[in-house]
Amino acid sequence: MAVMASDVAHGGALHLGRGSWVLSLVGGATPGAVHALSVVSIAASTLVAAGFLGRAPYFVAFLAYDAVTSTNGNTMGGYDSMIVNALFLLGFSGANETLSIDARRRRGAFAPDVSVPAWPRYLLLFQLVVVYFATGLQK
Repeated sequence: MAVMASDVAHGGALHLGRGSWVLSLVGGATPGAVHALSVVSIAASTLVAAGFLGRAPYFVAFLAYDAVTSTNGNTMGGYDSMIVNALFLLGFSGANETLSIDARRRRGAFAPDVSVPAWPRYLLLFQLVVVYFATGLQK
């Protein structure tokens, strides 16, 4: 992965420049920065899956994953954009209000009876419908 996501000056395959603003903050498109952001993305995604630490892991995972995947446009696919959009929208969804560590800590149960906004889920569903409808039309 480091070869495709690092600049040629750092042993990579292509001239990528410094990358996104997040990648620039950690040193540019170097193998160390790419690996560090990959680890941050995996750790934040694990916290998202566990529903721990509120909304912050959603946005950390969103920023780190976007920085790594958008470094080289030749290796980025449509699914990467969908994952980035999903992480961003899930940060607003209240997805950790039930069946999560946060729910257990706050309300004493893994499945408390709470209401969360539905609009982020509707946007996610709309995104899936548009993507798969457009894919079907192209075939």
